[in-house]
Amino acid sequence: MVRRAFTQYGQRKTAVANTTALAALTGNDEGTIRRVTADGLDYQYDVEAVSPDVVSDDGVGGWWQLTGASPDTVPESRTITAGTALTGGGDLSANRTLNVDLGTGASQAAAGDHDHDADYLAQDGWTLIASANYTATPASTSQLTMSDTTGLAVGLPIKYTISGTDYYGVVDSVTEDTNVTIVGAPMGDDLSALYVGTPAKLSVVNLFVASTYADGTDTDLLANDMSAPLKWLGPAAHLVFFSANQATADSGTEPKVNIQIGNAAVSTNDSNNGVQLSTAGTWVDNSDVAINTTNYAVAWGDELEVACTAAGGTGDAADLTLLLLFVSE
Repeated sequence: MVRRAFTQYGQRKTAVANTTALAALTGNDEGTIRRVTADGLDYQYDVEAVSPDVVSDDGVGGWWQLTGASPDTVPESRTITAGTALTGGGDLSANRTLNVDLGTGASQAAAGDHDHDADYLAQDGWTLIASANYTATPASTSQLTMSDTTGLAVGLPIKYTISGTDYYGVVDSVTEDTNVTIVGAPMGDDLSALYVGTPAKLSVVNLFVASTYADGTDTDLLANDMSAPLKWLGPAAHLVFFSANQATADSGTEPKVNIQIGNAAVSTNDSNNGVQLSTAGTWVDNSDVAINTTNYAVAWGDELEVACTAAGGTGDAADLTLLLLFVSE
């Protein structure tokens, strides 16, 4: 009960409510008178002193002194409920304390001195995933077993540390709390760390080679066929995926193309020939982890090129479009 202290004086009358309790007290005895009104307010008075039982001719006698609760007193039945990350509370029949529930659970508060690395840490756009959430040994070079996929979603960049080296990819699929599949650098050994990045880590580059492009092999289609050489003007990044499409298919065997960074082939598909085009308007993706990790890094000023690694059977394939996906460090 919340009390606002005050003192009230009066004379004891048998006709006044609650004076029966007062009448039972004599001398310097002390006691308590309590009254709950119809509107639920709880009045409680501590009798501090009562005079000897002297009654005058008019039926009024003695005196009393009360110290009690103001009319806006909160009922003892009112409760304080502990919310998320709190413990304690209770009704107002006594003093109550709320305590912070410290721990690593979803409904707990982190202690000020807890080890961030043991849980997760946002750093330069990368968030460290707790090691308890995944199995360090990959299920395959493109799939990781997960017990908790919270924070992972298709299309988000991912970084994984193997033997002290960071590798990069993009989440291709997620089976909730079971596994994730990636495109990018192959996971060839146990992971010592796993991070998920923000979408700001992703860059998409669109390349186009007009007219016929596969009437012969050529490692510099942009420079030779388009007179438009290209270089990278951005932060350090890694080419983790690309896809190719042609508006006109070859009337014979379809050509093959690869992406080169600094004259080095990135795709390891088909003995480094890259992807083979298909029917007109069909996108052909580089295989999930068919990435040469020696060649997939790009730095400021590096040349980007499209190579026709195998000419078309007739050489009449035309209008090649490529989408390149990079993840920055």
